[in-house]
Amino acid sequence: MSSFGNQLSNGSESEKDMMIAQLHEEVSALKEILKDAIATKPATAQALHVQQQRAEELIESSPWLVFWVDARGFYREVNKQFCDFLHMSSQEVLDSKLGNLGEAPEFYDPIQSFIDSTKTSLTTEISMLINGVTNYFLLIMRKSETSDQSSVIGIDITARVILKNEKVRDQRLESVGTLAGGIAHDFNTILTVIQGNASIGLMSVDEEDEAFELFTEVENASKRAQKLTHQLLTFSKGGAPVISLSPLPILIEDAVQFTSRGSACKFDYNFEDGLCLGIIDCNQISQVIQNIAMNAIQAMSQKGTVSISASNISEGNSTYPMLDPGIFIEIKIEDTGIGIAAVDLPLIFDPYYSTNEGPGLGLAVAHSIVQKHGGHLLVEAELGIGSCFRILLPGQISKEEKETKKEVANRNRQIMIMDDEDMIRGMLTLLLKRNKCDVTPACNGEEAIVAYKAAMETGNPIDLIIMDLTVPGAMGGKDCMEKILKIDPEAIAIVASGYSNDPVMADHSAYGFSGVLQKPYPIDDLLKEIDNLL
Repeated sequence: MSSFGNQLSNGSESEKDMMIAQLHEEVSALKEILKDAIATKPATAQALHVQQQRAEELIESSPWLVFWVDARGFYREVNKQFCDFLHMSSQEVLDSKLGNLGEAPEFYDPIQSFIDSTKTSLTTEISMLINGVTNYFLLIMRKSETSDQSSVIGIDITARVILKNEKVRDQRLESVGTLAGGIAHDFNTILTVIQGNASIGLMSVDEEDEAFELFTEVENASKRAQKLTHQLLTFSKGGAPVISLSPLPILIEDAVQFTSRGSACKFDYNFEDGLCLGIIDCNQISQVIQNIAMNAIQAMSQKGTVSISASNISEGNSTYPMLDPGIFIEIKIEDTGIGIAAVDLPLIFDPYYSTNEGPGLGLAVAHSIVQKHGGHLLVEAELGIGSCFRILLPGQISKEEKETKKEVANRNRQIMIMDDEDMIRGMLTLLLKRNKCDVTPACNGEEAIVAYKAAMETGNPIDLIIMDLTVPGAMGGKDCMEKILKIDPEAIAIVASGYSNDPVMADHSAYGFSGVLQKPYPIDDLLKEIDNLL
């Protein structure tokens, strides 16, 4: 964008009015003044002709849509950008009437209304669909004082409007985020203990035992509570994605299959060959797909077909000017349901706003997750026709990842648990001992360092540490890992936390950790992570 465009996007309303007026004077009025000057001052006609050519070159090369229409609505002069916008040549456009070239009514109606009015100038914002994506334009219109023509300048402000709308949504979500972030850590710690002890209980009784069913219900209830916590976390200043490179087709199909159980809806998939890997938090993006798929199922009254596709977006794609440089992946989820009314469309990502039965958190959660991934969630919909959600996520072509593994001889694994919660240390100790592990407990980083050194000196070193990230009033996981790596550069540790607002959770390997788990984590996930690393 030019410096003028930046000023126009960022300036106040009064500053915008002044710049718009200046622009008209330099473009529309300049041409007519020069024409009059050539006619009345032939002695300077050659010099003025050169200046007129320069003005015309400036208009022709402008990134904005610039054109003139007469009082009857016929195009009289057009620049290249406007012709490209219509996908026509200047010969096809000139002498054609406004609205006869396939322009969207949202575009030509405001112009025709201005021509028919007594106003001499008008600036207005419009929105319209282009290739299925909502675009926004600032139309600057002014009538000539010396002819029946009106000049029109159209400036694409799509990126600015989208960023502005996202900022407003962020402010609306802030109050929910404050609550969610405050309770997340304690709530997840409690759920970790409940879920862990339920798993231990299931290991301790036979399937025929009455207690087996009770433990199963406790475990399932804790998993449902875990999903609710994860939804709330996406509103908080935490909830940062725990990123990994992941293939999207299997993730999408699994998420949809989970959501569509019991529904008569069909799902058609179309994934581009050579689809990039997503730079994503698998759990969070799975939640996004589930929420949008559920929205589609409800919109179609549990029957019909939902089309889901995924494709790579080349850098600099003009369809999505708001994207940062880099590779992105577009996921489209289209339904043929009841659609969304125009009055509801700007509000669908607001928390607790819903046109269906339910709490109205699904799409708000999805929007927050995608935004925290550095992506965008867009929607186009028409009442009675259906809806199309577009998820834009950062991607990467390929990356070789090194696996960290420590060979353990035929002996019990030596596991250290560093956590300030007595309940968690006790639960994990019991669990790991049942899985052929010897456990060394530590309630803070200082204790962990002392115990790690002692184990090395006795010739029975620690194989792996499960390390809490946050320890109130004492050394936490980040500083502890830094010091242990100085003692043993090959130390292996899994970092765990009840919330993920710390950069360690989002990029654990950069801080020396080999694995990451977000509380509450299923015990099976913990055991699998230990097996993978050892």
